[in-house]
Amino acid sequence: MSTTTLRDEFKSIYLDDSDFSESVTYNVLGTTEKSINAVIFRSDFQKRGQLGDRGANSNPLEYSISIMISKDTTNGIETVTPKVDTIELLANTDDAATQLFRVSRVIYQDQAVWQLGLIK
Repeated sequence: MSTTTLRDEFKSIYLDDSDFSESVTYNVLGTTEKSINAVIFRSDFQKRGQLGDRGANSNPLEYSISIMISKDTTNGIETVTPKVDTIELLANTDDAATQLFRVSRVIYQDQAVWQLGLIK
């Protein structure tokens, strides 16, 4: 019987492999900075409203980038506070400087990972 947890599997497959992850700076409650690895989905944007709504195209973005990070104190972030926490990352892979994004919402979470929607 294996004692490997889902958190260990996610970390070893995605976060420890530079082919999948990048280093980002997570700002907890806007005060405490922590460098962690994240899987970044740059083309993952979501507008408020539903497809077919007349106003859906005019509604602001709910998030423009999403990331997956570990949900632990050592390699990730244990508690996320949407609309307060911020993350510095490269908006595009060929950018020279990082940009600051705010955590807009928690898209998904389980015992191992957070998937967070980010907005500028």
